[in-house]
Amino acid sequence: MGVISTRKSRLKGDLTIVPTFRSANITRVSNLQEIVHAGTLGGRQRFLGVKDWNGTYEEYGLVPTFWPGDKVTWYGSLDGTAGWSGEALVTQTVITIPVGTKAPPTIAGTFRGVAALSCSDETEITMPSASEIPETEGLCVQLQSLAGGAYVNQDGTNEITITLSVEAQEFHHCGSSGIMDANEGLWDAQISYKRYVDDLTALPAEGNPYRVRVPIDAVGTSYYQFEFMRVGDMSDILLSRETGELLNVTIPLFMSMIELVDAVATRGSGVTKPAGEVWRPDED
Repeated sequence: MGVISTRKSRLKGDLTIVPTFRSANITRVSNLQEIVHAGTLGGRQRFLGVKDWNGTYEEYGLVPTFWPGDKVTWYGSLDGTAGWSGEALVTQTVITIPVGTKAPPTIAGTFRGVAALSCSDETEITMPSASEIPETEGLCVQLQSLAGGAYVNQDGTNEITITLSVEAQEFHHCGSSGIMDANEGLWDAQISYKRYVDDLTALPAEGNPYRVRVPIDAVGTSYYQFEFMRVGDMSDILLSRETGELLNVTIPLFMSMIELVDAVATRGSGVTKPAGEVWRPDED
């Protein structure tokens, strides 16, 4: 038994290698059950419960390699050969776009096992090809009134976070071989963005519905589309005479699938990826 650096670690899902992989973390769960009875003499007896596992991974970029709802057989390699593998459901993706610092955009994915986790010294993953990290300069959240008209840049946007998620409905039965399984349940989408302002009337009103775009290029030809979203509780409306801190308001947006458009209840198109495919809803 030795010691190993993970500087050569790699990650792939099915046959797709994560090209800008940063890190991954897995947790192996025993769900230990405990009981106390006369024979334990005041102590506890413990035994194995339903086995489970979960994990996270991080990559650079504006478009994730995998999306919530994907069932993927993950292969995590410690050094290109030895590692672990297992089928899992991707449950959340968080895309962070640090416009204000021009730092590289990052993606954090969360997944949970739907089959047994296997640890092996034969988890081989080849080196991914070189990939360019996209710029974040000039990216602004854009809002459109449900009455129509142009999409309006939220000038002063300096940080954007997109969160896409699905609920995992867990189950275990007599044929599960002691391993927790899960299927996708409900889905959701949220955006949070920070915006410098010098006039509070320039902010969208809390509770108002909008169509929303988040461009991933400075000219706005490629973007995430959200139809519809409502403004939640705004925070960081701070006025500080003592520090002279800049007014940088945090504005949350939450998915709302049905809204009144021209006085007619209208179902929105949900979330559309930059490539044009609809992420959710995935039903007619």
